[in-house]
Amino acid sequence: MERCRMNKKIPFDQYQRYKNAAEIINLIREENQSFTILEVGANEHRNLEHFLPKDQVTYLDIEVPEHLKHMTNYIEADATNMPLDDNAFDFVIALDVFEHIPPDKRNQFLFEINRVAKEGFLIAAPFNTEGVEETEIRVNEYYKALYGEGFRWLEEHRQYTLPNLEETEDILRKENIEYVKFEHGSLLFWEKLMRLHFLVADRNVLHDYRFMIDDFYNKNIYEVDYIGPCYRNFIVVCRDKAKREFIQSIYEKRKQNSYLKNSTISKLNELENSIYSLKIIDKENQIYKKSLEITEQLLEDLKLKEQQIIEKIQTIKKKTEMIELQNQKIQELKIECENKSIENNNLYSQLLEKENYIKQLQNQAESMRIKNRLKKILNFSFIKYVRKIINIIFRRKFKFKLQPVHHLEWSNGKWLVLGRDPHFILKGGSYPSSWTIIQWRASANSSALLRLYYDTGGGFSENQSFNLGKIGNDINRDYECVICLPENIHLLRLDIEGEISEFELENLTFTSISRLEVFYKSFINHCRKRNIKNYKELYSLIKKLFILVRREGLKSIWYRAKQKLSMELLSEDPYEVFLNVSSKVDKEIVLSEIKKLKYKPKFSVILPVYNVEEKWLRKCIDSVLNQWYPYWELCIVDDNSSKDYIKPVLEEYSNRDSRIKTVFRSNNGHISEASNTALEIATGDFIALLDHDDELAPEALYENAVLLNEHPDADMIYSDEDKITKDGKRHSPLFKPDWSPDTLRSQMYIGHLTVYRTNLVRQLGGFRKGFEGSQDYDLALRVAEKTNNIYHIPKILYSWREIETSTAVNPSSKPYAHEAGLKALNEHLERVFGKGKAWAEETEYLFVYDVRYAIPEDYPLVSIIIPTKDNIELLSSCIQSILDKTTYPNYEILIMNNNSVMEETYSWFDKQKENSKIRIIDAMYEFNWSKLNNHGIREANGEVFVFLNNDTIVISEDWLQRLVEKALREDVGTVGGLLLYEDNTIQHAGVVIGMGGWADHVYKGMHPVHNTSPFISPVINRNVSASTGACLAIAKKVIEKIGGFNEEFIICGSDVEISLRALKMGYVNIYDPYVRLYHLESKTRDSFIPERDFELSAKYYSPYREIGDPYYNQNLSYNHLIPTIRS
Repeated sequence: MERCRMNKKIPFDQYQRYKNAAEIINLIREENQSFTILEVGANEHRNLEHFLPKDQVTYLDIEVPEHLKHMTNYIEADATNMPLDDNAFDFVIALDVFEHIPPDKRNQFLFEINRVAKEGFLIAAPFNTEGVEETEIRVNEYYKALYGEGFRWLEEHRQYTLPNLEETEDILRKENIEYVKFEHGSLLFWEKLMRLHFLVADRNVLHDYRFMIDDFYNKNIYEVDYIGPCYRNFIVVCRDKAKREFIQSIYEKRKQNSYLKNSTISKLNELENSIYSLKIIDKENQIYKKSLEITEQLLEDLKLKEQQIIEKIQTIKKKTEMIELQNQKIQELKIECENKSIENNNLYSQLLEKENYIKQLQNQAESMRIKNRLKKILNFSFIKYVRKIINIIFRRKFKFKLQPVHHLEWSNGKWLVLGRDPHFILKGGSYPSSWTIIQWRASANSSALLRLYYDTGGGFSENQSFNLGKIGNDINRDYECVICLPENIHLLRLDIEGEISEFELENLTFTSISRLEVFYKSFINHCRKRNIKNYKELYSLIKKLFILVRREGLKSIWYRAKQKLSMELLSEDPYEVFLNVSSKVDKEIVLSEIKKLKYKPKFSVILPVYNVEEKWLRKCIDSVLNQWYPYWELCIVDDNSSKDYIKPVLEEYSNRDSRIKTVFRSNNGHISEASNTALEIATGDFIALLDHDDELAPEALYENAVLLNEHPDADMIYSDEDKITKDGKRHSPLFKPDWSPDTLRSQMYIGHLTVYRTNLVRQLGGFRKGFEGSQDYDLALRVAEKTNNIYHIPKILYSWREIETSTAVNPSSKPYAHEAGLKALNEHLERVFGKGKAWAEETEYLFVYDVRYAIPEDYPLVSIIIPTKDNIELLSSCIQSILDKTTYPNYEILIMNNNSVMEETYSWFDKQKENSKIRIIDAMYEFNWSKLNNHGIREANGEVFVFLNNDTIVISEDWLQRLVEKALREDVGTVGGLLLYEDNTIQHAGVVIGMGGWADHVYKGMHPVHNTSPFISPVINRNVSASTGACLAIAKKVIEKIGGFNEEFIICGSDVEISLRALKMGYVNIYDPYVRLYHLESKTRDSFIPERDFELSAKYYSPYREIGDPYYNQNLSYNHLIPTIRS
């Protein structure tokens, strides 16, 4: 019975290794004796414990899969340098591992396993003995003929070369290590069986034949397969001389008695011929042959293109050298100019000082007293003392030595950059974790970016790095930033990125800080950015903070504070840097371009006014007067203001410029009626909406005119915006995506500045009474129902004033506006989808809505398709969470069994037969994510397909209902959800094409908190270019129209490709943050991605990978997962 159990579904080559190893251990074993055994290089197979159930087996590998790291019998380490004591285990076993050790480390590998083994060790491997290498080459060529590429492990044999048996024995003899050796596995049978394995590997219908042949070998040939030349040699080291000699005698007898009956050979040939008799082989061989011809042609084309690229690179290098030489000359001239301008700068500084002094004298005594008292408060004198105490208790400093590793050289007190990848390793003992202030002193001959990489055991990567900010040509400037480092850091690396030839860097210090100090710094930064100067403003800020605490809780406020602080350098405000660059618009050039415009549309700026402070009203009107584009009119309507200064101010401006029209209403009709009155006097082709306390950028109308020349069909245009304090400081930009209808149904994201075709607004009846506070939202929804000609200008053209009565400061200041928005949205949904077919619900956030859609009463069947291979711990958790959590009643689960081999897997499969909702589908071919899901589609019976990873766990009960109700919409292609890591930070909240150079998950690593970035919130429904295939819903009718997953992709990329294909065919893709699951992120496979997938991504992600994702914003960095302003 034991033998039958072991033979079940065990491939012959694994059986050869593990059966021999088990027999040797059992020959050494005394009665009732058990051993401690270390298997080196076992990965996740755990075969040895099935062959030696009495022994305590531990597994060591250089990479242990995530789902096994918590197990005490798994060790992640290098076998050539094991973190184990001498004689730690009775025996060490290494089966088909020695040939995968780099040649220069093989001696050390032997010394290590000998050191750790108390009683002895066993090595089994293909050595460079008679015929082995030639046989492997033939088998690998056969694999290439079938699949167009070499077999991974055989390719590695050629890369490292097979170990030399004689040299290995010499090493053992020199170290006085006594051993015996024998060979097993006839090359003839090994080649024949490997060919059969390769032949059926990608053919589901033949996998049973493969297992039948394996079973025949294991039962009938294994015991007599010692006839040389053999594929594998076994080296057995046993400290006990008598047992070593006993092993030697046993295997000599086996070799002498090895022979094969003719009936056995005939039976094996019969099994082999039964496979070739199936017609499917010939048909598929023809397909493979044709595929190979196409592949060869593609390779030739690629080689030609590669040569062309090399030539272009050489040309670029020469031009780069010329540019660098010119830059050097420019820098010399720049320094000379700076020296000459010092005297002028000093004079200018003195003038500014005198002007400031005059302004101070003009302030009233009371204001001075308040300002001085407030200054003391804002300097936080008391808090400074508290902070000193906190520093003493909680702070810990870490100093590191800069160890140059690459392209760096120390010379004359400076670091010289010698190549394109200069970086340091930070040496100095332990590393900090959690919140840390980094301080340094630096200067450079040109601008450069510092990036800090951290290694937690998996090596350095872009996803594990922080942008510390830029260093420039300042002299000995001090820098400081705050970051949050993870625990268990093994190593830190500091990179210098940019065109820089020399720099100074010193006093690099890391100081750990408490959460209290993080919150304190975030609050102080907020005060500084908003330039808070008096008690009233401070009170308003604290009041807003308490409102947020009451609405969202303390935990949410903490997330906001730390995420904002982690995204900004204390030494430099990213948005200030952005403004300094983007504001350098040459007015003269713009005026020249205006003359060249073929189409010069006239804009009517709609400005309803009511009791606004005079200074804000003047700034607002002045921003229109300052427009560089001259073809406008300003339609001002005073809504019967009670302030006596309003009318004189408006009349003053009206008399100053004939383009300004004013109407004074005799009664107060609120903002909708006032706006309609302005619309009545408008004569422009387009109207632009402006609030009475906000400001337009001087190029605002010009940019709209440029877009209309490019897209004269535009009916609605919107642009990006920011906020502006009372002191004129701009901050908190909102960089918006291109037209996103489902995002608009979640919140009024288009905001300011919006421009509409005048005739279309009049056709719709203008602004509707009863929607005050959200009258602009109502208008946008109604316009969107009538036209698809909606365009976005990715430039900040509008600044939203922060005053106490504005929702820019306090969203709760106009609760009626939130209710009006909900009303407008529900009426819109009824008009578009029909009564009762769609409705909006309130969320925990003001001005954010959640749209739901009705599902047919019969609840269409949903097919949940889950590819898997073993790893029952993960799969069972996933399935159980679906069964326990899901409230949607009508679904089936298809588990795509892709080459599972573990007995426990099949036992679990058998138990699932009792559940009518679950089906197990065998998919016995080489892993291909796309192919597995397409296979699932063919087997599925549902109207909606949900593709789910086996390492996900359902959180939200209505997750499936939400996916289905959106997927069934006629205009929807794919639907994704919010996937979280186990620490409740974001793993997936939508895919951005081009992020990281290819495509990646935006917001990754953030907490799912509302409004903490310069982009759309991660916790609202929104349109995306793509979502991850780890949880993706697509309706059957969509698959029938656009096709299934692209099977050219092997591991990753096809989820993005099918989403982009849906976009190109007129569908929209949706991300729903209320669909929530945990994602343990591919714990069932390694992180390897074939080069083929990268090539296909480059092909299919175009043009978004080059020009930018339409559902992101070009002003945001594609090098950061968390939305960050592009530097």
